[in-house]
Amino acid sequence: VAIHRPLPPTGRIKWAWLQRDMIAGPRSDKWSLHLTVDGTEAPDPKVVADRDGTVAIDLGWRVRPGGFRVAYWRDGEGRHDEIALPEIVFKHLARAREYGAIRQRLFNAFRDQLAKWIDMATVPGRLAREVHTLRQWRSADRLSRLAWRWLRDRFDGDTAIVGPHETCARDHNGVIDCTVHVACWYAKDRHLDKLCDYGTRRVLGQRDETYRRLAAMLARRYRTILIEDFALPEVAGRRGLAADATDGEKVRADRASSRRHVVAPGAFRAALVNACRARGTQIVALPCAWTTIDCASCGQREPWDAAPVIDHRCSACGATWDQDHQAAANLLARYRASGPVLLDSPRALASGKSARQQRFSQRRDRARGADGGQDG
Repeated sequence: VAIHRPLPPTGRIKWAWLQRDMIAGPRSDKWSLHLTVDGTEAPDPKVVADRDGTVAIDLGWRVRPGGFRVAYWRDGEGRHDEIALPEIVFKHLARAREYGAIRQRLFNAFRDQLAKWIDMATVPGRLAREVHTLRQWRSADRLSRLAWRWLRDRFDGDTAIVGPHETCARDHNGVIDCTVHVACWYAKDRHLDKLCDYGTRRVLGQRDETYRRLAAMLARRYRTILIEDFALPEVAGRRGLAADATDGEKVRADRASSRRHVVAPGAFRAALVNACRARGTQIVALPCAWTTIDCASCGQREPWDAAPVIDHRCSACGATWDQDHQAAANLLARYRASGPVLLDSPRALASGKSARQQRFSQRRDRARGADGGQDG
């Protein structure tokens, strides 16, 4: 096993499981080992006491010059900056998804070609029953599974459509036409699927590792971290729009939702919560109402459309704010006014166990109950 980051020197492995991901069809599986480690000792109180300061983090997803904003932070000393992913990350992701688009176009062309051949040929009953709705198929994976079984269970008269690579037609550049024979299409489809799948996994893995490192840095530097108490899915896409929203507002909401899935601010928040728990950092979830609307300079509450633009000028005091910076400043002010009270909520903070661990615990408890409470 290649471990991409070292395990804690003191700790206990509470959960360990192997995960098998089927990538690009059979015989292309990827295995990974997942470990959940719990420290045997509580965080050193002296180390926690040496840390000082409070930082407020406003989560969001916005297009910025040179990248995409994930969040904006401001600490009690007045330091502030945005947390952004570089644009090159999304270019790599777009490149990986281009392979998926090419794969879908080849699938559409080959599906129609194969359906025409099946209409004129005599095929076994098992194959005829499976492909009688072939023209309505929308999944390349479904046709790929059929091709994999077909290449291993041939029948008389299928040579014209299956065909070896040597008989495949080529254009003037020597490129094989992958929409004529099953063998050629299957090989090309597996190749494109691997490029798309592995490329996407690599980019998203780099994103998650970046979030873990940033969260660990913040948890080591500050004693208290403030976040907003709200559910991200409730404001994503068209759910946050009014019933009489215009078509332009719906288009902007759809684009923002697409960026949200790539930026994944929820993944950064989960990494932040885990980093705080491991390092003894206090994390506080504060009410998020009016954090973007209230002016952090004079307190004027002036409703305005925060979706199209980031910067806003207060009509009362004339101060110009980046709305995410303003939200972080308002979180700091509310925390100071409320005192050092932990206002965490289950909706804003991650639970103690992942969904996988909860399902495992439920199955284990049911098994123990069936065995009369005896450990197996």
